[in-house]
Amino acid sequence: MFVSSISTLTKLNLRSTCINQNGVKFLKSLKCLQVLHLNGNSSQRHVGDESCFHTSEIKSLREIEFELSGLTNVGVKHLSHLPLLENLYVKGNRIGDIGCSHLSRCKKLSVLDITFHQISDTGIQALLVSRSLQHICFYGNLCSPLVVGQVEKKLPVHDSAGLRDFYL
Repeated sequence: MFVSSISTLTKLNLRSTCINQNGVKFLKSLKCLQVLHLNGNSSQRHVGDESCFHTSEIKSLREIEFELSGLTNVGVKHLSHLPLLENLYVKGNRIGDIGCSHLSRCKKLSVLDITFHQISDTGIQALLVSRSLQHICFYGNLCSPLVVGQVEKKLPVHDSAGLRDFYL
């Protein structure tokens, strides 16, 4: 893959390009890559979990978009090993409570979009343990009003700087 030979590349947008896990494995040579967008690449040989394994070898990544990409708890476990990951957008995949417990181990994760999954109160509560999380978007899940209140206490919506926010 030609892109993988650009060693100084810091941002790569591969949205809806039909790239699959075989293509993603060539990206691990991009040691300076900080932002990777792989949205909308779900197919029979989707980007998903195996691609997360290859992506987890790019230790410089700070932001990843894996929306609508066939990602499950297995893939999220790989992403949780990225030491600099700050922003993660995984809307519309197949992540559950176990995936949330993996994400709670991301030491620098501050922005997380996990909308439209099968995540229950247990998963959201696991994420609230994180000290770095400032923004979470989790509507379209199986959460109770009790957990919504817990999120509101941890991430108040009335912060004037707009840095702390949550969406149901």
